[in-house]
Amino acid sequence: MMAPNGTRFGGWLLNTADNRFGPVGDFDGDGRDEILVTSPWGIGILKLSGSTLTVPMMAPNGTRFGGWLLNTADNHFATPADFDGDGRDEILVTSPWGLGILRLSGGTLTSPVMVSNGTRLGGWLLNTADNRLGPVGDLDGDKRAEIVITSPWGLGVLELNGSTLNSLMLAPNGTRFGGWLLNTADNYVDMVVDVDGDGSDEIIVTSPWGIGVLELNGPSLNSLMLAPNGTRFGGWLLNTADNQIGVGDQLVRLHIKILTTPDVSIENMIVAMARAYEAVGIRVHRVSTETLSLPALNDLDVGTCQLGVTTTEQNQLFNNRNNAGPLDVVVYFVRSTVPPYNGCASHPAGRPGAVVAQGATEWTLAHEVGHVLTLRHVDDNNRLMTGNGTANITNPPPDLVATEVNSMRASRLTHAI
Repeated sequence: MMAPNGTRFGGWLLNTADNRFGPVGDFDGDGRDEILVTSPWGIGILKLSGSTLTVPMMAPNGTRFGGWLLNTADNHFATPADFDGDGRDEILVTSPWGLGILRLSGGTLTSPVMVSNGTRLGGWLLNTADNRLGPVGDLDGDKRAEIVITSPWGLGVLELNGSTLNSLMLAPNGTRFGGWLLNTADNYVDMVVDVDGDGSDEIIVTSPWGIGVLELNGPSLNSLMLAPNGTRFGGWLLNTADNQIGVGDQLVRLHIKILTTPDVSIENMIVAMARAYEAVGIRVHRVSTETLSLPALNDLDVGTCQLGVTTTEQNQLFNNRNNAGPLDVVVYFVRSTVPPYNGCASHPAGRPGAVVAQGATEWTLAHEVGHVLTLRHVDDNNRLMTGNGTANITNPPPDLVATEVNSMRASRLTHAI
């Protein structure tokens, strides 16, 4: 099927400038995947029917699905999976309020699970500001998906139990799973997949040390395989600094800190960023928004704006990382930079982030976060990372080329979902 922008699929208006497509899942249990689509208007589920798409469900922002309040500006829809074993995928969704699991029911969604931040799920304390949810998989072989969840505290595995979630296992950082040392500051959960064919999924994890395969064993994890960097698997040389494990979608988590509201709305900047990033398999999650009253830093001295070189004022501003984990990106919206730039991505070590000035363009946010994800300027106005100013971008959305995508996916600031 093919359809131009402006086409109506049932009631859904196609506009690829602001429609976000995916994730996908079999929401009605017919053995075929449907497409979850969101926009600044609301949400829909699209289903292939002959040479067109139908819309079994759509709803505007402000709709309540049971108790869940739909707001696509801050709702993040994670990988769908069959959490209850009924043969249909449910939708895992988070927001600054908490977590929900949504289920297709006729022409709407229901919320069999809703959990607010601050709730204990077994021993796990839910805080969607610094919890990373996913990947998901059937870790215990019961034909229902569990959720791998990490935080600055440690790691857990959550399972649906009635109208809530229980923690099958919990472990703080510093725990050893066999020989694997858990440290969520630098451990990277690359994928959840059944690598040994036993009917239960295992967790593939990497770190600056090497790679491990972890298996759920009662209330803990065992390490089935460990290998340090420098190991040869046949002819393959393991180096987790540049080896990319897995090819699925990844996610970058943004925390927004506002000193001055920009001329182009933050919502429009995030939509633009999503257009560029999600086209190459990197989803954008706006985790939190906070207003800061820091008048002395509103016209921010950024010096030479070179990566790895920061001023005293940048160091002061980047100390404000409320709710952000060590692998989250924090973006500060200021009145201006000194000297004047649209944005600057130089940041102190261990505090990944960028600043965006009031007069920035719709592409500045995506461009500056690109720098945080290790990308450099190029002399090509068709590309996001043009060094000629994002106001000169032609043929939007601007391109990210394969080498740039590989660098972004290799960054520890993007993670598997």
